[in-house]
Amino acid sequence: MNKSRFLLIMQREYYSIVAKKSFIVSTLLVPLLVLCIGVVPVVLSELSSADVRQVAVVDETGRYGKELKGNDEFQFSIAGYQESDSRNLRQKFNSDSTGLYAI
Repeated sequence: MNKSRFLLIMQREYYSIVAKKSFIVSTLLVPLLVLCIGVVPVVLSELSSADVRQVAVVDETGRYGKELKGNDEFQFSIAGYQESDSRNLRQKFNSDSTGLYAI
């Protein structure tokens, strides 16, 4: 007898909560909010990465710079390195490049 009363009370409480408009709205909106939180950063990163990034490569050895291949996202500017050219290279690469990689 106690079990049937418990189930009856539990059923009544469940229906009183589920029948509220706030429960229905939150059931629909929370998954959409979670989806937006995950999708918006991905979309924004794709939009901001549409530009091709220039990476300056200073190859002291002369062996590895020619092996680097560009793609849709990165292009490489290869240069040799001498002590007398350090200021010229720095000025050239700072104006055009996103990054500098020294080998």
